[in-house]
Amino acid sequence: MTGIRKHRPIEPADQPLDSVAEQGVVLVDGPGGLAITLTSRAASVSAQSMARAASSADEQGKPAPARRR
Repeated sequence: MTGIRKHRPIEPADQPLDSVAEQGVVLVDGPGGLAITLTSRAASVSAQSMARAASSADEQGKPAPARRR
């Protein structure tokens, strides 16, 4: 996971992901050039996981501003 942290933007993205189904797979595009192709099962499980995480984040309140390094 260190590679992910290395490229993490300073602020969280406020732009939602965009998803479409084509030829039996799910294509996801997002901010910062994010692009991923998932099977329908992986997309469904990921959506459920993200919904749970979003609900938890809402309960935690607004994130603190990121510190500059």
